[in-house]
Amino acid sequence: EQNIICWLILGCTTDYTTDTLGAFTRNLARKFSSFCFPTATASSVLCKFAGSFPRLTMATLLAIVAAFACLAQVYAESADPQPYVWPQYFVTNWTLYNILSPDAVPPYANNPFNLPPAPYNAGRGATFYDWTKRSMREQYYDFCVPIFENGNNWRCDFLNNVNASYLIAYDDRPSWVYPCCIFAQPWSPPAPNFLQSSGCGYNGTTKIEGSIVDWWGLGGPAPGPFGYGFYRDQTIGEYHIPAVFYFLGVPGFAQQDFFNWSITQPSSDIWELPDSCINAPACNYQ
Repeated sequence: EQNIICWLILGCTTDYTTDTLGAFTRNLARKFSSFCFPTATASSVLCKFAGSFPRLTMATLLAIVAAFACLAQVYAESADPQPYVWPQYFVTNWTLYNILSPDAVPPYANNPFNLPPAPYNAGRGATFYDWTKRSMREQYYDFCVPIFENGNNWRCDFLNNVNASYLIAYDDRPSWVYPCCIFAQPWSPPAPNFLQSSGCGYNGTTKIEGSIVDWWGLGGPAPGPFGYGFYRDQTIGEYHIPAVFYFLGVPGFAQQDFFNWSITQPSSDIWELPDSCINAPACNYQ
C-alpha cells in the first residue's frame, strides 16, 4: 500500500513541465522521503540525483523512483528485526521438554513441530506474569524445572515476588527438598524488554507448523545459554506471541513450548505466599 501511494503522489503531477521536474522532485523527495523511503540514505541520494538531471521526463522519473523504492525495500527486509517485547502482563500454558541428551541443542529446525529428538520427558505447566507488580509465577504440574543434579521428579512452583524467588514444593517432594525455600534474593522477573536488556543477539528464523519464528539467544555462562522465539506473523495487538523458550538444564537442554498465551492480568491470589514460606531457609540445592 505504501508504494502505491508513492506512485499516486508522483503520477498526479503530469502538468509539471520537464524544466521544473528537477526542482519539483527535490521538494517532493524531501517532503515524502520518510514515508516513501525507509532509509534516510535512499531519500538523500534521490534528492541529489533529481537535482543533477533537471530535464528528466516523467517516465524516467517514475522509473528512478521505482528503482530507489525497490532498493530501500530490499534493505529494510534484509535488516534484522528489532527485539520483540512482552506486554506488561500475560498468562500462558506450556509444554516442558526435559531433553536427556546433552548433544541435542535447540532449536530443532528439521522438525516441523520443533520437537526435540528422543529421549526426553514431557510435562505441563503455566506462567503468570505481571511487571506492574514485579511478579512472576511458574507452575510445574508434572515435574520441577530440570536444573537439579539430584533430580526433579516432583512438582513445584517458582514464585518471584517481594524481591525474592521462592521455590515451593508439594507433597510428592523428596526428603531433601524443603516445602518452601528462597531460591535467590534479591531477585526480579525479566523485564518486558528482556531480549534487549540481556544483550541477546538475533539468531535468524525457523518455522513451526509453517509459521515463521524469529529467534534471539545468549551464549556463554549463566544466564546463558538460552534462546527465545516469537512468532513473526502471529500477534495480539502490537505484541508478537511467544513460541518457544529453551535453556541449559540437567542433563541437557529444557524447552518450553507456549500455547494459550493471552494478555491477561493475573488475579491477586496468584502472588500469595503459602505459610510454609514464612521464615523460609535458603534452598542451597545441587
